[in-house]
Amino acid sequence: MKLKIYLLFILLVSSCSIFGKEPADYLLRVMPEDKIVELDDKKNDFYFSSIHEAIEECYELSNEHTRGDVKIEIVIQGGLYFVDRPIEIYKERLSNIDALTLKSKDGEKVVFSGGRKISSTWQQVERNLWKTELSDRFNQLFKGDKRLLRSRWPNSWVYPTRVNAEGRTLSIENKFPVEDRISEIELHATGQWHYVRQYLEMVDTNGDGSIIETVTEVGPECSSTKVGVSDRIHFENHLIFVDKQDEWYLDKVNGYCYLYSDVDPNNAEYYYPVTASTISIKGVEGNPVSNIIIDGIHFQYSNWKMGEVERKGIQAGYWGTEIGKPVFAPPAIIEIEHARNISIQNSAFSQLGEGAIALNAGSRNIEITNNIFFDVGSNVIQVGAPSDYVGEGHPLYYDFSNPVDAPSDIKIKNNLITNCATTDLGGVGILVAYANHVVIEHNTIRSMPYTGISLGWRWDQIPSNTHNNLVNRNYVYKCLQYVSDGAGIYTVGFQPGTVISNNLIEETGGCEKLAFGIYTDEGSAAIKVYNNIINASKGHDYYAHQNNRGTMQIIGNNQVNGDNTLVVKSDRLQYADFEDILTVDRSLYGRQP
Repeated sequence: MKLKIYLLFILLVSSCSIFGKEPADYLLRVMPEDKIVELDDKKNDFYFSSIHEAIEECYELSNEHTRGDVKIEIVIQGGLYFVDRPIEIYKERLSNIDALTLKSKDGEKVVFSGGRKISSTWQQVERNLWKTELSDRFNQLFKGDKRLLRSRWPNSWVYPTRVNAEGRTLSIENKFPVEDRISEIELHATGQWHYVRQYLEMVDTNGDGSIIETVTEVGPECSSTKVGVSDRIHFENHLIFVDKQDEWYLDKVNGYCYLYSDVDPNNAEYYYPVTASTISIKGVEGNPVSNIIIDGIHFQYSNWKMGEVERKGIQAGYWGTEIGKPVFAPPAIIEIEHARNISIQNSAFSQLGEGAIALNAGSRNIEITNNIFFDVGSNVIQVGAPSDYVGEGHPLYYDFSNPVDAPSDIKIKNNLITNCATTDLGGVGILVAYANHVVIEHNTIRSMPYTGISLGWRWDQIPSNTHNNLVNRNYVYKCLQYVSDGAGIYTVGFQPGTVISNNLIEETGGCEKLAFGIYTDEGSAAIKVYNNIINASKGHDYYAHQNNRGTMQIIGNNQVNGDNTLVVKSDRLQYADFEDILTVDRSLYGRQP
């Protein structure tokens, strides 16, 4: 037992307990390496210079104890910690640790960074164009806390004049600006609710127009809805596209990063991400890891990758290609699997390429409270969303065969989610796929390109592990800003016991079409929707598509007494448009002080 590395102490006051149990047995202290060297030798003995070293000490402590009720608290002093590989909190290595807390010291700002600072010198190539030598590979660049625009043409978007998805071509009325290195360029397109990223094969420019040929079918082959002439498209990743302040391009062949800047970039700090995940909390089936607290940590910078099968979005951050081939959910900075009694609180997540928190198989009694999420690249919080599987019939149908594996007893409360889904514009704020007894309450979700809250993962009325969920007192503002066919709150499937109540949803829209306040889509059944307020929705305030109408309860929305009267548009569709409520006490909704 390395007594010189950690401080052993016994606390005699219950105020320092973990999950209401006995006090911690061990306190491990972490300080940035550059601050440790300033201490005298005696104090050096009591600090770790990285969180990885502290976790390794936890493993040693587990090996040195035979009882399973050891409690450890890791207190982290304010500063920047570069995390170049995942922090692994695994049951198999912590079998004798009953509780573990990672927390910032006295509210100091602790940053776990997956980013690397550019230290090489920027050289001016021509007016406003600079370059620096880099050998690493990445798809994002940040100027401090600001995400910079990856080289893009046009800087807004265009609409195709013709699309032959199966024929792998689309036409635009614009002249494509480049002829070389076409295979490195990416097409980014909306396909209504899809968000598609894929490679180009060739470009044929004739006069002012162009025909674009893609390597594979335009959009996901597994979907019957294809990219069309009303979908927004743009192209990324070529030096010629760099024509706007802070726009950048990485020449991966020659090892240079280019930047458009009207000031000398050597006077600023630039970062690029090198990791995709920071913390992995993982038990095993029947033997979960338990009693973990993450408190007051700021997680910053993570990367996204195109992947071997491109990134053909199917829905809500998921991507895939053909029926019968795997589909994938986005990874997250914190991944949790087969775990109990986990709390993530008072923390921040920003400048991420993929997701923030993923609750996977066997996650139970999890609390995600009082956190801030800003500029998260894909699904911010996803619950019960399996990845890398072949769907059963429908490409997305793959429920947990054992109901015990479905995440349950989850509380997502009092969080701020803003300006997210910034790399995968089809991502959502909170996704509940196959999970039950999830409480989503008093969250603020705003400025999203697609849906705010999405519940359910079967577009039919077959029972699944999605049921008994509550969405209450949330403020959902300015969703559907880019991608179509979604809502502030969106559901699919048979969800007995699910309640959507007392939410405030405002200004849904900005996309091309099909932007609703609340949208109960295919198979939605046995859901109660009551006392919500929906203002200024581009589409209908409430929209139902292929619901089991006899099991749905739509009551009291926009302060209508009793049942809401719905317009029956067809056998498949019904909707309601409410008068906006101009005076709303917003203090009742969303993130609370």
